[in-house]
Amino acid sequence: VLLSLGGLLLGLLAEPLVGAVLFPGRPPEQQALVVDLTRIILLSPLFMGLGGWAQGILNARQHFTMPALAPVFYNLAIIAGALFLVPVFGVYGLAWGVVAGALLHVGVQVPALVRTGMRWTPRLNLRDEGAGEVGRLILPRIAGQAAFQVNIIAMTAIASFLAAGSLAAFNYAYMIMILPHGVFAMSLATTTFPTMASQFAEGDLEALRGTLSRAVRVLLFLTIPAAVGMFVLREELVATLFQLGAFDVQDTQTVAASLGFFCIGLVSYAVVEVVTRAFYALHDTATPVAVGVVTVVLNLGLAWLLAVTLAMGTNGLALSLAATTTLEMALLWVLLGRKLPGWRLAPGGMVRSITTSLVASGVMGVALWGLLAASGALISTQGKLEAIAVTVVGVAIGAVVYLAAAKLLRSEELDQAVGLVARRFRRRG
Repeated sequence: VLLSLGGLLLGLLAEPLVGAVLFPGRPPEQQALVVDLTRIILLSPLFMGLGGWAQGILNARQHFTMPALAPVFYNLAIIAGALFLVPVFGVYGLAWGVVAGALLHVGVQVPALVRTGMRWTPRLNLRDEGAGEVGRLILPRIAGQAAFQVNIIAMTAIASFLAAGSLAAFNYAYMIMILPHGVFAMSLATTTFPTMASQFAEGDLEALRGTLSRAVRVLLFLTIPAAVGMFVLREELVATLFQLGAFDVQDTQTVAASLGFFCIGLVSYAVVEVVTRAFYALHDTATPVAVGVVTVVLNLGLAWLLAVTLAMGTNGLALSLAATTTLEMALLWVLLGRKLPGWRLAPGGMVRSITTSLVASGVMGVALWGLLAASGALISTQGKLEAIAVTVVGVAIGAVVYLAAAKLLRSEELDQAVGLVARRFRRRG
């Protein structure tokens, strides 16, 4: 009900919102196009919301496969829209592809819900005890999500005052950075949250602390080398993924520069995702929201200072997000120690784990720099095929060097990470 009413309201207010908030720096014809596209895409939050509802039910019952595959179908529909609808409907085909993807997002999870024995009867009972508890916990979460969306809208608005193509460059860089975040952080956060919630319900805070410690250590083991490797190979990655047709060498270098600043905050993005879930498991949704609001306010001021006042452009936006997200991670980490006794750098060999991952990542980074120097792989002088070759070889060499270094340093997280991947494959099989 709330999603439907919210979609209708935003559809009615789309024109003034686009003109005054989203794209104040763009000409009227571009604003009109954004209004039309916004009204189409507003259908997707309803289906995505239902998809999130289904995901929550399935995760609570330790079913992770279909919720993990739902975003894949969402993206496949968007790709299909680009391939088959755009030639017929132009850019509107992309919007309808998003709507179709959102519908698939919930649709593919319905059979799994049926298999778990769910039977749904429509009723609206605001006095239901479970609904009341969810309502109490969700209000701060809604405020936090609103703050996050305000942050995104503000970044978009600031980018509209920058040079043409700045918003696209920012979005491309963010898209690459968020890929390992989705693969590692979201997966770990999703799978560990039900366990931590059950441990809190049983009053076993020691077990909860152990679960969180293992999750964070494995996450750092995976994201630290991802950040280092992505930073070193940033130009090659961008060229491999996007450099084609109108997307030329200069565009690659612009996006790669922003990606380099995003890499600084990749680890912070990932840790925030998991630590926030720990607060939720402890039935504390207010603290992450309060920290998030403070972070958003700081980011707005810092982003304008770096991007506009200091003329750093999209690099300034990326650096601002990385810096404020790192601050958010630090605040959440410290505040969690007050709610979860014994939680600091000490639990579960955290210091040794971080040190091991940093050293192994440093060795990997040196190896990748050597690869670039040996191949002369500069995007300004090499073509797309060369960039693809260097990217593929670089990822392979980086993985081998990092895993070998971790093995020599006797990293406990190496076995845990391999076991986690193996269990996920067995479960999907």
